[in-house]
Amino acid sequence: MRVLAALAAGFCLGVAAPPARCDSPLYEVTDLTLADDVELAWVGSREHDGADDRRSDGFELVFPLGERWEAAVASSIASRGHGPRHSALGDTEVAVKVVVLAETEAGAALGLEPTLILPAGLSGAGEGVVQFVLPLAASKVIGRYRLTAQLAYARSGREDHAPMSILAERALGDRWWLGAEVAADASLQRGGGREAEVNLGGVWRLRDGVGLHGLIGRAVAGGAGTHSRMALIVDF
Repeated sequence: MRVLAALAAGFCLGVAAPPARCDSPLYEVTDLTLADDVELAWVGSREHDGADDRRSDGFELVFPLGERWEAAVASSIASRGHGPRHSALGDTEVAVKVVVLAETEAGAALGLEPTLILPAGLSGAGEGVVQFVLPLAASKVIGRYRLTAQLAYARSGREDHAPMSILAERALGDRWWLGAEVAADASLQRGGGREAEVNLGGVWRLRDGVGLHGLIGRAVAGGAGTHSRMALIVDF
């Protein structure tokens, strides 16, 4: 499981108001934007901490289940290590996103996204344990900004964690968005540690239904690694 640690600042601007949609799938915080149609995304990522180097390329399928529901299934081909690399099937994620309360002029949107992560068990490409994450997120548009905060419970094998994050977004024109994120993941075990990271990201809407997403980040507590992610998302 990616250890969450991110102060998220993503800025969703419109001419007089923020755009109706501003997906943020690469951040650690849960995005409360729901898909209107079936979406297919290619997602590539790399994590490097000096001692280890992880890379993955995979696909995620998202499909709406109702006015306030959507489901997603994701899997990838992953590799790790330096020098000669061996690729293998990575972990598989299954998630259901539920917007419990829709955003209103006076109130924030409130949503859950329970996620089950199943290990591939091949060549150490994944985490090697079953993981479960239950995030609770709140999101609110304030003028030209969208702020999202999240608190979650996560279990990885026999370890319990409390990930938390905050995200703010702003758009630059109709097709460009920039974002910054900060989050932390505290262990709930006695004597457990804490990790944190900062992320900077952006979105470019090439045309309606097609978006290119990118993110770079760095650990600021509990490690010194860097990471980057990129996604191409297509609506059908």
